[in-house]
Amino acid sequence: MSAPNQVQPQSPEPLESIVAAANALPPQPVAAPISYTVGVIYCLLAAVGYTLANIALRQVSDLDPIMVTAAKAFPTMIGMAPSVFLLWNRGVVLTPQRSAIGYLLAGCCVGQFIGNCAFQYSLSIVGLALAVPICLGTMVIGGAVFGRIFLGERVTVRTVIAIVVLIVATAILSLGSGRSAVRADLTPLQIASGVIAVSISGLAFSFLGTMVRRSLLSGMAVATTMFVSGLVGTFGLSTIALARVGSEGLAATTADQWLVMLAAGLFNLFAFFVLTVALQVVSVVVVNLLNVTQVAMAAIAGVLIFQERVTQSMVIGVSLTIVGLMVLGKRKTPRSKPLTPEPDDAI
Repeated sequence: MSAPNQVQPQSPEPLESIVAAANALPPQPVAAPISYTVGVIYCLLAAVGYTLANIALRQVSDLDPIMVTAAKAFPTMIGMAPSVFLLWNRGVVLTPQRSAIGYLLAGCCVGQFIGNCAFQYSLSIVGLALAVPICLGTMVIGGAVFGRIFLGERVTVRTVIAIVVLIVATAILSLGSGRSAVRADLTPLQIASGVIAVSISGLAFSFLGTMVRRSLLSGMAVATTMFVSGLVGTFGLSTIALARVGSEGLAATTADQWLVMLAAGLFNLFAFFVLTVALQVVSVVVVNLLNVTQVAMAAIAGVLIFQERVTQSMVIGVSLTIVGLMVLGKRKTPRSKPLTPEPDDAI
């Protein structure tokens, strides 16, 4: 140790060494911007926003699902771009852990290319009242599995019971999907494809939610996660949609249809934002629990707005879905294992 009156000469460090040293440091814990109660309220607001978005998506279910999904992602990209630029301009590290962006990109690709497109396709087959409970049921199952694998969240006996109930509910809804189908001329194979598609979409959404939460726990900003998701959906899906429908298909889309797709994107942006903020303090499983309100809202909207048929299997399946999600109602927020920094860890 040098004497107090001695001054040690310091040579300026090269920029590369400073950046390397910063990346080697573990991300510092960031204080949650909201309380747990506010996080729960945000989850409920997200459920309302997603229901409004799903109503809009149901109105354009006759259009190409990839084109609709790309249009829905556009407002998220545009809305979050200024916030990301401001963060970058202020010198905020957008990806505190270098592996976090890889996990997030993987989640966004699965959520956008598989989750959103499969869900949009299923709306034209099984309708809103049936698609939402099946999707949410598989989301809870996937959320428990992915949360355990990637976040270290505990899977309790209560969670297992809820998963079993949701599996039974999904099976009943699937068996009765033929009588609840949007059109009577659909073949059993087409109806089965709609049920499978919406089940896959739930698993894809749960994977996306887990990757978003993992990114937030690593210190990534909310705006960054949302911008990346919108960017992947807008550019990735629009390229595929253009190849599928062509310029003539785009020109044939009416102004009212574009407005409905824009409305779906704006509602989705609002819901995604409040849900992403809530994920900083609320676990993936509890978030999926609070989505139970979507089941009731979607069932009401499907019957009243779109005249979707009500069957006994739908009533039983939707009721079991609500019961399965409510089983988790008193469950405490599971602790997540701290994400230990690993230099250049692989995806």
